[in-house]
Amino acid sequence: MEAIETLLSTASTKFTESVEMHARMGLDPKYSDQQLRATVSLPNGTGKTMRVAVLTQGDNVALATENGADYAGADDLVDKIAGGFLEFDKLIA
Repeated sequence: MEAIETLLSTASTKFTESVEMHARMGLDPKYSDQQLRATVSLPNGTGKTMRVAVLTQGDNVALATENGADYAGADDLVDKIAGGFLEFDKLIA
């Protein structure tokens, strides 16, 4: 906890800083039972917002945008993507 408090008190940049941590665990990676692979879920996420495109038709286009889709459409969206539009992270069909 002291390390986090020190990091926050000494931050001086105008952008979001990142922190990398290394820990000596005393494991020998040659042995499969001693390999450590893990991920950590951050309490506030990664800070990146997800841009979603939905391929749908009819009334579902309005429903998708009402529920948070950034882009929604049918053949028009397919043509836009075929033309090089890739300003989304996830595509739901």
